[in-house]
Amino acid sequence: MKPIVFIDSKNSMSKEKIALCYDDEEEILEIIIDMKSYNFDIKKISDKDIKKGVEDFLNFSNRYFPEQRDENLSNILEQKPLIIKDYIMKAEEYWFGDNFAEINAFFSQNKDFWDKKIIFNIEADLDMNLYNTLQRKFGFIKDLKITVKGNSEPVSLAEYKETIRIIEQKVQEIKNYDLSPFEQIMYAYDIARDRLYALEDDDQKFKSRDLTAVLLGDKITCGGFVEIFNAILTKLGIKCACFSLKSVNSKRHARSIVYIDDDKYDIKGLYFFDPTFDCKKNDNNDMEYLNKYLYFAKTYQQMQRMDKGCFKTNDFVYFDENKIEELENNLKNKNHDLAMISDFENVHLSLINSLTDLNINVLDFVLEPMKFIAVLKDAATLANQKISLETFLRVLYEVRKRQYYANPTKYVFDMETIINIMHNSIFDKQTRKLLALFGEEDKVVTRVKKYMKDNNLDSGIERVKVTRLLKTIANNKES
Repeated sequence: MKPIVFIDSKNSMSKEKIALCYDDEEEILEIIIDMKSYNFDIKKISDKDIKKGVEDFLNFSNRYFPEQRDENLSNILEQKPLIIKDYIMKAEEYWFGDNFAEINAFFSQNKDFWDKKIIFNIEADLDMNLYNTLQRKFGFIKDLKITVKGNSEPVSLAEYKETIRIIEQKVQEIKNYDLSPFEQIMYAYDIARDRLYALEDDDQKFKSRDLTAVLLGDKITCGGFVEIFNAILTKLGIKCACFSLKSVNSKRHARSIVYIDDDKYDIKGLYFFDPTFDCKKNDNNDMEYLNKYLYFAKTYQQMQRMDKGCFKTNDFVYFDENKIEELENNLKNKNHDLAMISDFENVHLSLINSLTDLNINVLDFVLEPMKFIAVLKDAATLANQKISLETFLRVLYEVRKRQYYANPTKYVFDMETIINIMHNSIFDKQTRKLLALFGEEDKVVTRVKKYMKDNNLDSGIERVKVTRLLKTIANNKES
């Protein structure tokens, strides 16, 4: 049997499609229901159709350099072929509405398809109502799988339901407390990093990166940590996204960028998180990971310094004020041309727009360059506002006291631990040693103690511990 190739071509049409893919004997191998607004006439496999189908995948520069269009199209087809004509012997398509009714009617009338592998390509959100709809309308299909946000591989309805259940359970744990957005983020961070890093075999790497696989399995790597963290934040209504870096030895690493809008702490900005580097290190009984937040809510500049050149990404280069100044000077000196637009090809401008209220439009680079520079500066400002020591300390206090009250064995809550956490979260080991030589480390301790005393956090810790002890005594009497 020949491999199945499904044509994956975007456009703006709001229709769904079903593709029936056959082998040489016209035996259906796979049925894909595509609901991501794709359009391509798979009955007509011609060069003209291929060009039409991949048009939306061409990069932005094509709009300015139309004479290169054929060359760019050729390059894309070589790098990421969307259609291999020899693999498709026959295909049929059907168009449906948005409510699954016609798709349900189609399968109800074609029972021969019920035992085939069927994939709903919908990139589903974690929505129990959607699960119930799919189960009610298509539960009779034996091998139905759907694509889900956070996964690279499709999953069964049962796996989809369990993914939703686990994430909703974690979200409800956070919602049980009256926490501000930044406090919710810290609570979610602790949940996401409460795993031991474990890599899957090379041929099944998705099992340690996909949301469903890491929630239901025992393998997890950087992508998995970020997917759990982001899934929880998304359900809490906090905007976030995953992005990828490349190490000096060309290995990929995943992190999260989060937009924090918290009136309680007067915070509004973009911050970077790396739950992988702050996760458990030795075994599942190791609780030392809870004593540091070294890669938590860092600015772009802070993360750059911490990486020490070990990781590179072009996604956010214009969070660097020096890079913006260089661009601005080039514009003022007219030392530029339209080819500079290609510099923005690898910059996540659309991602930044989706997370913030900014509207960074590459067209403004040509039409209103100074306006474009101004908005870039606004984005850089959002990405480089440091969280003060006092703010972080207050957030830690508010979150940890609730964690301690719920689980005093796991979450230690005393002055010594809080000071230790502040130490570990502000400075890495090498920096702490350097500061100790000049007596600067003691200044941090003094500053933490003073803030806690001035704001009655030290006495607050004791009150929480007494209240928790009384609850334990009461529970023991009941039992």
